[in-house]
Amino acid sequence: MYSCFTGFSAWSQEYQDYLSDIFDTFPGLQNPENTGLTTLPVLEISAGGEQRNLGNAYTAVARDVSFMEANAAASSILEFTELAFYHRNIISDVSLDSVFFTRRHNNFGYGFAGKFLHFEFTRMDSRGNQVAAANPSEMVFAANASYNFLDNFYSSGLALGVNLKLAHRNVPGQLYRGVLDPDEYNQNLFAFMGDIGLLSRFNFLKGYAARDKNFSVGATVLNLGPPVKGDALPTEAVAGISYRPLRFIMISSDINYMMNLVDFTKSEGLGFALGADFRFVDFFSIQTGLDWKGYNPSLSFGADVNLEPVSFQVNYTLDLSTSVNSVDNFSVAASVNFGDEGREALQNMVDELYIQALSALSNGEFRRVIELCDRIIDRETGLDPSFTPAYRTREVALTTLEREAEFRDFEQNRTEEDQNEADE
Repeated sequence: MYSCFTGFSAWSQEYQDYLSDIFDTFPGLQNPENTGLTTLPVLEISAGGEQRNLGNAYTAVARDVSFMEANAAASSILEFTELAFYHRNIISDVSLDSVFFTRRHNNFGYGFAGKFLHFEFTRMDSRGNQVAAANPSEMVFAANASYNFLDNFYSSGLALGVNLKLAHRNVPGQLYRGVLDPDEYNQNLFAFMGDIGLLSRFNFLKGYAARDKNFSVGATVLNLGPPVKGDALPTEAVAGISYRPLRFIMISSDINYMMNLVDFTKSEGLGFALGADFRFVDFFSIQTGLDWKGYNPSLSFGADVNLEPVSFQVNYTLDLSTSVNSVDNFSVAASVNFGDEGREALQNMVDELYIQALSALSNGEFRRVIELCDRIIDRETGLDPSFTPAYRTREVALTTLEREAEFRDFEQNRTEEDQNEADE
């Protein structure tokens, strides 16, 4: 056991050295002098869960409640109502605790989130004696709303969503009182910001049969707001894709641009993220990701265990700051699935009615076809007006009835003409 740990420790050190060499060889990959010039780091640290497992390549995935940090549009197309709790140990005594909730009603979704970043800080005198200790913290609260437009059978439509966020930093005065001017040094602050996102899902080169769409595209702008005490917020523009070519594998990718809206020349610049999900059984998947953002790229390894209605995610992240001698960059998450509020049952009813309509069509019962399709897609009383195949099937039955009526009229007119000629 000790030899395994020692081997992993050596490998992680080699990984850190390797990444450092890349930056030294290709300094143009990032702008290291611009790293860390924005305020409120709690906005940049993901809570954990599946988003962290996939290396934050989650803008187009956004399929569980952690969407709140990736793409505000997702709440209007999520399958379930969810409540999730996250704990992430970042480094040493710095940790992040979060709670997220989301719910959807038809094409409207909403959610709430809270994150709390805290750590211990000790002030020492010139002789190394402790003179003050406290727990500075940062927290952010978010409210989400989104709506899904143009929903249909062949795509999820186009979802548009926003997050409104309030952030607060608290630095206890005893850490600097008596040493620095409290009015000048005071770092306590409130900040307001918002996110806006777009998301769409559809089928593309799909190698398996399922109702779920296998390709997603998304775009978002995160932490858009005014500067706070002269410092820029960590504003970020992101575009992403997600593709599931086969049932057991999904790959995702994000490209992002980290902006400094106070001084654009001090922006961190481009970054990217890659993620992969391998799910060989319904209740368990292995996930990994690479996040190349700023001057500290990271590798993520995680697992998702789904024991309905509760699921768990664990994650370990390796970056240039990770120490394997303590439990750094480790996160755990637990989420509760409160169901889909009858959406699956409704879908099963629609499927059953549509199968009956197809059977009636094959038997030439065209009026029955129209009746069944109307029960599905009627704008006022139908079960699912977005079920596109029923429109086409209804149109086929209606057109057939019209052609039959035209043929009967033609035959009747022809019979009358023949009778008139015979009478003459």
